[in-house]
Amino acid sequence: LRFYGLADENLWLDESFSWAQATMSYGGMMSTVMVDVHPPLYFNVLFATVNVLGESEFVLRLPSVVFGLLTVWMVYLTGLRLKLGRYALAAAFFVAISVFQIRYSQEARMYALTAWLSVVSMYAFLGLYRDDAGKRHWFFYVLATALLLYSHIFGFFVLVAQYAYVLLTWLSSRINARVSFRRWFGLQLCVGLLFLPWFGVLLGQVSRVQSGFWISRPTLYSLLETLQFYAGGNLALLICGAALLCGAALWLWRSTEMVGQSEQSSDVSPLPFLLLWLALPNLIPFAVSLVSQPIYYWRYTIGASPAWYLLVALALSYLARRSGKQSLAIVIVAMIALVQAGPLYSYYTTLSKTRWSSVAEYVESQADSVD
Repeated sequence: LRFYGLADENLWLDESFSWAQATMSYGGMMSTVMVDVHPPLYFNVLFATVNVLGESEFVLRLPSVVFGLLTVWMVYLTGLRLKLGRYALAAAFFVAISVFQIRYSQEARMYALTAWLSVVSMYAFLGLYRDDAGKRHWFFYVLATALLLYSHIFGFFVLVAQYAYVLLTWLSSRINARVSFRRWFGLQLCVGLLFLPWFGVLLGQVSRVQSGFWISRPTLYSLLETLQFYAGGNLALLICGAALLCGAALWLWRSTEMVGQSEQSSDVSPLPFLLLWLALPNLIPFAVSLVSQPIYYWRYTIGASPAWYLLVALALSYLARRSGKQSLAIVIVAMIALVQAGPLYSYYTTLSKTRWSSVAEYVESQADSVD
């Protein structure tokens, strides 16, 4: 799905910037990136790819395909770490057939990289709660999170979701799994030191955004629209939403039964963790956009989208466990897959980008030498 028709459409405006930067000298590329509004990691990856493989549309989009494939794999591993069992496969399947994920796995921009590194950072974060968590888990978390911050500025909001969950575990008397303050502070200090070389550039980029930007002020519908993109359309959102509501009700029922008890497991509590991961990278920039310069745009929140697919899989696992019928979950998975068929067909058969190569050919054939 990610390789099919990869080079069928011309580069659109933002992709042409990626191409222009990747085909400069390394110094020229870094100079242009520093006056852009994005961190440099993706452009370094694309620069290396273009210098090895060439600069066709296929090659320019190839890194995004790879990151998209890695996202499917990492969502599966994260589902396993959240104790979803076979439903980790369902989450990975939802990512695999998602038009939203496929679209940015076929675009020469940094969004697929951001999605992948968001999952990697969260997977590493979950590793901090393992009984055998040691220095290799700490190193993996620090590296993954620093790379996330170097991929897109909205990676900071994914990091805030981690802070929120850590705070929740410290305040809750019902969750035994905790990371000590000393260890958490040390890890964040290491992440900050790795990002420090870019921090001054980031401040300049933020000031340029504040002085005027193309994004309009969002409304509450903007949040719903983002979920529609994650889900793959209104019908898919309706099915997924119904499953999520049922799963949340079953989780609350289980929580009511356990009043007065603490969770003996040393693992992360999956529902609060995933809700924070989904909500905060959307709600924080949305709130900022209401009171200050608008920065909220649905594709920028791609780092929160894996939480959506994992939440749906988690809800299905609750439904199957409570009903005692795996077939119910299988039917819902099949329904979600079925309603993706229409958006997928439309995506592959509709030209959404201007055919600039045809424009260039026309100009070359019609223009006189003095034009």
